[in-house]
Amino acid sequence: MPIIKDIPLPERTPNPIRAMRKSRQQERTNRSVAGKSIFVPLGDSIQTAIDSIAKNGGGVVRLQSGTYFPDNNIRMRSYCSLIGDGQSKTVIDFNGQPYSVLLPADEAGVGNRNMEILKFGVINSATHGVWLEPGSLIGVIIDNINSNYNGGSGFYMNSETGDSIIIDFCSAQNNTLNGFTLHNCDFINMRHNQASSNTLNGMAIDTFTTNVRIYSFKASFNTLSGLSIDSGAWVHVEGLRSFSNTLYGVHLNNTANSNIITNSRIFSNTSDGVRIDGDSNRNRITSSDIISNSGWGVRINAANCDKNLLAFDDLGSTANTSGTLSDAGTGTVSVNHIT
Repeated sequence: MPIIKDIPLPERTPNPIRAMRKSRQQERTNRSVAGKSIFVPLGDSIQTAIDSIAKNGGGVVRLQSGTYFPDNNIRMRSYCSLIGDGQSKTVIDFNGQPYSVLLPADEAGVGNRNMEILKFGVINSATHGVWLEPGSLIGVIIDNINSNYNGGSGFYMNSETGDSIIIDFCSAQNNTLNGFTLHNCDFINMRHNQASSNTLNGMAIDTFTTNVRIYSFKASFNTLSGLSIDSGAWVHVEGLRSFSNTLYGVHLNNTANSNIITNSRIFSNTSDGVRIDGDSNRNRITSSDIISNSGWGVRINAANCDKNLLAFDDLGSTANTSGTLSDAGTGTVSVNHIT
């Protein structure tokens, strides 16, 4: 019987392509906001935790229930998340100091990206509660944040040019300025937010802000208007509920052009439901209930407001005190309303 000898197998050589893919996958994991986590007990520094995890490529900074009292701004970093235990459970109290939760856009000339703040409240800042600083931001998520009782706006976005900036399920109440301020911004997406009892407007969009989409926004009991667009353009608003504001439900002013407000309810405001002023042209107010306001349902207040469109609205099933439409504009198209 022949003797069978073991035949040595050739030594396996590593596949360079597979090794490169594995290395890249590991790098992505290390940089992911889900890759690493730091827990910050009450009394410890939130900023120290953010800076520490940012140096290692990013990750999650977790806050417990209770109140934190920072002694400076909280400055987010790229690839970092700051997550609390709930809007009313975790609170950042600035205690009357001029500090904010800052989302910085540019550091050393490099645009910041992939920053998240979720599930906590911000109160008692002497300035804005949450502040997106000027510059370029990519991949920012602000979700389930309350920003109340601040000396500026609850949320302030200043000269932002961004991609995938998302603000969802946030609330701004009892702030000294606006609930939400968008100043000279581009490409902001906002969904399911609310603003009430702010000293100015529920949301103010100004200074050539463009390409903003707002879905399901509730604005009530603000001292001025529920929604004010002043020189903004191409803002798309759907599902607005603006009611019981001391001035207007919606104010379009000072070259607010080509904005869309649709499928909305604008009611029970102390003055006009929708007011269009100051060379504001080609705006479209469609398929909305504009009723029970103490002024006009819609008032186009100047001859230099050209070619605005009103279509398929309910302007009077429950009457507005002054009437359905006051039109001093030029070339207004108003069709197919319920009155």
